[in-house]
This record gives sequence, C-alpha cells and structure tokens, in this order.
Amino acid sequence: MIKKITLINPSIAPEEMYGKLAGAGSTEPNLGLCSLAAYLRAQGYELSIIDAQVQELTTLAVINALEFQAPDLIGITSVTLGIDNAGKLADQIKQRFPAVPLIIGGVHVTAVPEETLTTYSAFDVGIIGEGELTCTELVSALSQGLPLNLVPGIIYRDKKGFVKTEPRPFIKNLDDLPIPAWDLLPELTKYYHTPATACNNSPSCSLVTTRGCGSKCTFCFQGAMGRICRGHSAERIIELILHLYNTYGIRDIRILDDIFVANRARLIKVCELLISLKLDLSWSCYARVDTINEDVLRLMKKAGCWQISYGIESGCQEILDLVKKNVTLAQIRNALALTKKVGIRSLGYFMVGFPTETKATIDRTIRFACSLELNDFKMNFLTPFPGTELHSVAEQYGSFNKAWNKMNMYVEPAFIPHDLTREELIAAKKRAFFRFYVRPKVVLSYLFGIRNLAHIKKLAIGTFSLLKYWILPEKIK
Repeated sequence: MIKKITLINPSIAPEEMYGKLAGAGSTEPNLGLCSLAAYLRAQGYELSIIDAQVQELTTLAVINALEFQAPDLIGITSVTLGIDNAGKLADQIKQRFPAVPLIIGGVHVTAVPEETLTTYSAFDVGIIGEGELTCTELVSALSQGLPLNLVPGIIYRDKKGFVKTEPRPFIKNLDDLPIPAWDLLPELTKYYHTPATACNNSPSCSLVTTRGCGSKCTFCFQGAMGRICRGHSAERIIELILHLYNTYGIRDIRILDDIFVANRARLIKVCELLISLKLDLSWSCYARVDTINEDVLRLMKKAGCWQISYGIESGCQEILDLVKKNVTLAQIRNALALTKKVGIRSLGYFMVGFPTETKATIDRTIRFACSLELNDFKMNFLTPFPGTELHSVAEQYGSFNKAWNKMNMYVEPAFIPHDLTREELIAAKKRAFFRFYVRPKVVLSYLFGIRNLAHIKKLAIGTFSLLKYWILPEKIK
C-alpha cells in the first residue's frame, strides 16, 4: 500500500547550466512538482518534496533524506539538459531502495519516452504529459496490484518490452487543481531568487496560469501541455496571487506563461481585480508582440505590471518565417514602442544559430535589437530539443550534437549551421551582449532604476557575471 510519496527536483550545478553567467541566473520553484504534490496530497497521500537543485544537495544527501522519509513511491522530474543527472541519481536510489517504485516525469520523458526508459533503466514508469491525474491513477493501480495498462498516459516495461498506454486527455479546467504546494518546498523567500532584470520588488515568486500554446514555432515543444490553451479563471489567478501575498509575503509576481496576454477578456478581468485590491504588488509577464495594444498595456501598467518579456528571436524576417514565428519585424518594433510609451519596461529574448544563419544575419539581429525600445536583452543558442519540429530536420541545416547533456542553450551550441562554426556562434553571442549593454542609455536606465540595497547587490552580481563572460576565454570542448 502506497501512503508516503517523495518528489525530487534533481540537482544541476549553476555553472553547468549557465556557465560564466551563473551568478546572473535564477532559482525558480518547480511549479510542476508543487502542483502534482498538492493534487496527490488532496487524495490523502503524505507528500514530501526534495529540491536538490536549489539546496545544492549531493546524491548522498538526497539518499539520506530518503532514508529519513522512507517513501513508498519516489518521483523525479527532469528537462532534457538535466536528464543525465536525473538518471544517475535514479541509479543510486534504485540500488538503495530496489523495491520502491521509481517514476520519471517532465517534458523530456514526454518528448522521448521509449528512449528515456531505455537509457535509464532505473526508472520503472514514465509519466507522459500532465502528471496530476495520471500519477494519481498510477499510484492507485500500484497500491491495488491492478494492471498498469489501464492507466492512460504512461510508459513502462513488461516481459515483452515497453508498453505505452493510450494518451491522457489534457485537464480541461485548471481551476479544479488545488493551490500548488509551495509549503512543501524549502523556505520560499530564502532559497528562491530572481536576477535584478526579472523582479521589481522583493520577495518575488513565479506563477503559471495557463497550459498549452497554439503557436507553431518549430523550436518549441508543446507536446507536454498541448496546442489548445487552457487557463485558470481570473478569479482563481487572484486567489493564487493573494495566497502568495498573504502566506509568504510575496511582493512581486513573475507570470511565466508564454501567452498570458492572449486571452484578452481574462487579462482585463485580472487587471481590474488587481486595481480594486490596491495591493503593494508588482508583476511581470511574457507576451507575443501580436497580442497587445495600447489600451491593454495602459490597463496592465495601472494594475502593477512593470515589465513584459517578448520572444523576439531574430532580427531577420526570413528566419522568423522559417521557424514559423508568425510575426513581422514591424509588429515587433511597434509592440516595443507601445510598451515604452505606457511606461512598462521590456525584455527581449533572442536566439543565435538558426538554420540558414550567417554572420550577416547575426549582425542584422544585433543591430535590430539595439534599435528597439528594449530595456533588457537575453540571447541563447538555438537548441533543437527532442519533440520539436526542428529536432527532426536540424541535420539538414548543419551539424547537430544530439547528446541530451549537450543541449544547453545558455552555454554551448548543440546545433551549428552550415555557414558558421562553434567559435563564431560563441563570439557572436558575446558580441551581442556587449553591443546591447555597453550603451549609455542602457547603463543610465539601470543607474536611475536602482530601488534599494538588495537591488544594488543583484545588479552587482549580474554585472560581475557579464564581465567574466566577456573577458574570460571559453574552454574548447
């Protein structure tokens, strides 16, 4: 009988993930684990979460924690970059607790279930897609000794090989899910932090209000959550915000949804409710440039929105069209100008190393970024992750290292277009950061935007990380 369940977020060193920019990185609560833990707890199970990432726990420390908790089932989550670390941890857990079912969930196993269980034999079952309903039914089946093939949305082994059950339908009403179990994490305001470019007040916490995305960008994997957008109601979003505000003293919310702004009616209702509450709260969000207008931006500003992050990707229309971004350079420029006009800061996300990318297209992207009304800039290496459309065609456009632990969009290009080299891509990314940030208007915007000593500390850490990134040579791998 399964009564006690432990969920684990495995560790990956900040330096391994972010390289020389590790100091400027963030540590976010794993909201997927929090939601799953809350749902299982609501069914009567005793839940624990081990966040080895944020607490920088060694494998031995995780094993010792499991010894103390003595769970009847263990679940691990992982993205592609961390799956190798998760697999190694699973090996050690299985050696110490051979009779305890060991489950793997997350975006990576959803994208490549058979390959994941083949590579990491310590995992007994993989959860494909959303975990709340699937994991609950799986735990019940294991407790009662029922056939696992009756549980939709999983993959497991039997004597003949792998069994992949029928797909699990996506959860239609997210309001049916309980409030995420933030209380099971290490102390929220002590261990989790955001860089100076991502929070306006302290303490800050992230929130997800939608699942699924209807966009067709070839570099993005939507298999885990589907292409139909499903969201919390405006009232539920306010309930979640108030829970963080009153229970943990959170004063800044980072809404991580890719398409938070897309549902216009819901967005307006959220803003109106926030205005009526008159909270000491700031918030930021992500948006597509084709989903905003001046009236909406002004309402968001009035409701406390201080920054919007836009996925811009490239300054070349032909590249945007190739990856099915479905926006124009004119739309990008207009959205950024409107955002500045209403007094909201903007952060632009770019990538380098697209299929057909050349030195000339990179230079055009850098010039475009510097010409926009942007306050902050981020650039990562294009990485064709498993499950994306780009993953299946990348080798037509260049060399592609498909090793999962090499798919690090922050540090090392896994994909190198035909007309470029690894060294040229790394140099281009450095040049882009330098060209954007070493400009008087950007430097002055940071100096005049200093709010308190904590903000100065975050800015200093971020600046030092950037200097290391620019000055120190890269190691050739």
